[in-house]
Amino acid sequence: MALAVTIPSSQASISVDPTLQYQKWDGWGTSLCWWAHVIGGYPDAVREEVMQKTFKYLGFNIVRYNIGGTENPEHKHMQPRALVPGYLKPDGSYDWTADANQRWVLQRAKKLGVNRFEAFSNSPPYFMTLNGCASGAKDGGSNLDPAKMDAFADYLVTVVKHFKDNWGITFETLTPLNEPGADWWKEGGRQEGCHVSPGDEQSKLLLATARELEKVKSPTKLSGAEESLIDQSVTAYDKMWPEAKAKLARFNTHTYGGSKRRELQERMDMFGKPFWMSEYGDRDPSGLTMSLQILKDLKQMRPSAWCYWQVVDQTGSNWGFWDMDLNGGGHTAVTHPKLYVMANYSRFIRPGARFIEVGDDHTLAAMKGNDLILVVTRKGEGGKTTFDLSKFKSVGKDAQVYVTAPGKNLAEMPRIKIEGKTLQAEVEADSVTTFVVKGCRT
Repeated sequence: MALAVTIPSSQASISVDPTLQYQKWDGWGTSLCWWAHVIGGYPDAVREEVMQKTFKYLGFNIVRYNIGGTENPEHKHMQPRALVPGYLKPDGSYDWTADANQRWVLQRAKKLGVNRFEAFSNSPPYFMTLNGCASGAKDGGSNLDPAKMDAFADYLVTVVKHFKDNWGITFETLTPLNEPGADWWKEGGRQEGCHVSPGDEQSKLLLATARELEKVKSPTKLSGAEESLIDQSVTAYDKMWPEAKAKLARFNTHTYGGSKRRELQERMDMFGKPFWMSEYGDRDPSGLTMSLQILKDLKQMRPSAWCYWQVVDQTGSNWGFWDMDLNGGGHTAVTHPKLYVMANYSRFIRPGARFIEVGDDHTLAAMKGNDLILVVTRKGEGGKTTFDLSKFKSVGKDAQVYVTAPGKNLAEMPRIKIEGKTLQAEVEADSVTTFVVKGCRT
């Protein structure tokens, strides 16, 4: 169903229709790459503050763990925070003491309530690549050695199995790919990456990984294809072999760019299996760009989960909810309004919620039990906004209101009385506002 055209609030009220229901919500999450590799080794007070804000305050319930590939020790071009150590050595032995910092974050997250875990890889170990470099091929082309494909799949599955058998973490899914269609993974880069071409090459790797999972009777299922751009995800899906699609338990996309949200959503309807937006990030510290992205992703693509790239990123980058020195060991954090914008969504739209129709492109509507949650984004001009709740059999007497705007960080505002199934409020300029109406019956 196409999005309704936004109607200026000065002309008409915005209809909320609980009879038109969409995706059921799995939750909100983050990748641990690369912040956890660093922060997991910081002093207890520092790392615990990040953990509490991410998994208690924001309520994230999904974590994506990065299985490190390991870069050639003779190469010195990667940034320190991106040097995630792998477990496999060139001689075929395993070092299970590796990556202790990221594992600490993962295990602490579980204790704080995270209940959905995914493992992913950015690159094979350097000794499984064609050029001996884990940041990519010289020309940005394919870099996984075809002769090492099965060995790479075995490595990933061995790690996943070890986590379950020894560390109490069962990964729900494993994806061997990360932005595989991209051409920016190049030799001498500052992070791990590996181009794997859509179609035959991606399908072969997915099938190899599926075979290894089945060989050890793993409860972990296969996911993919993790393309960086929406349009690339459409291409990857279209070119993927049917037998590879059949092995996927979930399709994942990133949304750093592209416009084919509707096309991808249509394909996911045909796919008939879970669909996640597994990675997005931006450099707008206000959080408004992120909020508009959430709106487009959830209303047009209809994924059942949405994950941010890194909750913490390098000082001055503005990518994260906090900036902190991840390359030199500084512990001073700068909190951005983006944290509170995220909270406008994640603290109120909880797993098990169901998204419903709302006649406004800048509003997201969801139901959890008898609670109606409306999240409104206004970038630029604010003004009076009126919601028509007449399609509910009954509604609560008032709405709780939480605002993130200049000078307000998820500030709880006075409740607004609902008059005759109409919710009317002044929405601030450059704001994200959450309305919670309890006692709504459909």
